[in-house]
Amino acid sequence: MLSKGAVNSELIHHAASEWGVDERQARNYLHEARQVVIDDVNHDRHIVVAEMVHMMKAVMKEDSPTTSAMV
Repeated sequence: MLSKGAVNSELIHHAASEWGVDERQARNYLHEARQVVIDDVNHDRHIVVAEMVHMMKAVMKEDSPTTSAMV
């Protein structure tokens, strides 16, 4: 959910309803999850940047014929 853009309130609600934890514990889990994402990106930054540029170009290519001519 975090990587799909869910906001704090959605994540906390999900943790409470699915796992039965209170808001404080949900925030702790959220903090830990965000740290894992940050650590992953920092560890493989050049790979992540290359993949994001590749995805951006693919999306631009699909978006319009004019854009694909520039890529």
